[in-house]
Amino acid sequence: YGDLLDTYGIDKNTKHIIVSHASIAEEIELSVDMLKEKGYNVGLIRVRVLRPFPDDDLREICKNAETIHFIERAPSYGFKGIIAIDTMAALYEGKNHPKAFHHIEGLSGMDVTAEYAADLIEKDLESLK
Repeated sequence: YGDLLDTYGIDKNTKHIIVSHASIAEEIELSVDMLKEKGYNVGLIRVRVLRPFPDDDLREICKNAETIHFIERAPSYGFKGIIAIDTMAALYEGKNHPKAFHHIEGLSGMDVTAEYAADLIEKDLESLK
């Protein structure tokens, strides 16, 4: 059935990682291609399974990341998204603590297009300059 995580466009030098889940991650693959064409060093982690949560795998993939961007549809009551909470907990047990950006998108049936997601990430990265 596959691994707990899928990656797209990630290598050991990827500096900006998008984390998402479910069908929204398929659209974000297109966003990664769009951002790479603009010169951004980005990749995608698609979380396929919440439990057991793949802490060690996430720490390994994100060990050189400078930023991590969550785009998810599933908010947790009172605090960020469900994927963000577990991912940040996993990363902060490790040595690398990338700057995190959180986006809850696609609620109420709204579409999250590749262009929209790419724009979110580009704005996040531009805010760092």
